[in-house]
Amino acid sequence: MEHLGPNHFLSLPRPDSLGSTASNVPDTTTLAAHDFDVDTRTGFLPPQAPISRLPATWESWETALEDAIAARLQLGEKSDLSDSDKKKSQEWRERVRKLPVLSIDELKNSEIALRRAHQVLGWIMHFYIHSMPPSEAIRIPPPITLPLLQVSAQLQLPPVLTYSDDVLYNWGLDSENPDSLPTIGALRRCQISFTSTNDEAEFYLVPARMELAGVEALELMRSTMDEMFVGDEIAVL
Repeated sequence: MEHLGPNHFLSLPRPDSLGSTASNVPDTTTLAAHDFDVDTRTGFLPPQAPISRLPATWESWETALEDAIAARLQLGEKSDLSDSDKKKSQEWRERVRKLPVLSIDELKNSEIALRRAHQVLGWIMHFYIHSMPPSEAIRIPPPITLPLLQVSAQLQLPPVLTYSDDVLYNWGLDSENPDSLPTIGALRRCQISFTSTNDEAEFYLVPARMELAGVEALELMRSTMDEMFVGDEIAVL
């Protein structure tokens, strides 16, 4: 988690929305920089592969998610749900309810770790809700809701699965060099899915590849904004 430079946009603190700018001169760097989580080389995708696991302190979250995927939990509203499937879902949800409520304090200084935490907790929450019988009232247990709300506040994201979780931070490189920049051809696996099928994986990977294809458009937009702020005759023409 410490392989990014201190000045990289993923390492920088989020801008203070209540603060004031130092001058009235427009700062065009903020139009495509860390405050919008945009990298000039990879667009809205992080420039390095997202981490695939949180540190040991939060292993119980990772294990709960792995167990849900391995058990192939089914939708609770399925009419033909077997007794075995119902039992697996009930037992998994019971284990989730018994998880400790973990602090996120040590995650706050790492954007990448916060992203992984939001992703893992979001997936656990959705597994929990959608595996429940329709007749049961939805009550998400504190071991999930409390840290998810705290992580969401840090990231300024809603406490549900988002495009960021499913696409932007849900890929791994098909490469021997995990620190290399992602390319369209190298995005061949996603980290998390409900069904562990290729169809679902491609559902997340295709838009991730499209994000990379859009980098050229972002560069053109940046150049256009630069020219607009210059405002001379050449820029207008």
